[in-house]
Amino acid sequence: MEEGTKTTFVVIPFVSGLSKNIRRICGRYNIKVTFRSGPSLRNQLSKLKDPLPLQIRSGVVYNIICAMCDKCYIRETIHRLEDRIKEHKSACIKCDTEKSALAEHARREGHHTAWEKVTILDDERRRFGLIIKEALHLLRTVKNLF
Repeated sequence: MEEGTKTTFVVIPFVSGLSKNIRRICGRYNIKVTFRSGPSLRNQLSKLKDPLPLQIRSGVVYNIICAMCDKCYIRETIHRLEDRIKEHKSACIKCDTEKSALAEHARREGHHTAWEKVTILDDERRRFGLIIKEALHLLRTVKNLF
């Protein structure tokens, strides 16, 4: 290894009989390898916390569908989903098309939203990851967006 060469660190799962060889080979290229254990049976079987109800989750990509056509609205929010839905509902009641594409669709088409069918498509704690996930979901459903 040369002086001043930058060391790279990686964390990979431990595999019996293979991990020592990976560490040795990576060491030749100035890559420090750390191993982590895989999920144990205990980790898989015991979930100590109950999952949060959908409405109070934050950092989600969500989907709202029109009750009268096949159009859907997909967006992300870092706020609690129930708060964002309240904002959409308020915009629809007030016909505030500046604040919600749902309100614009309802005004233009005379349709209403199926609020009881709001779903979470994805979640992400990091803002950048959330934006990427939203973009991917939008690309998958581009035909039915409003």
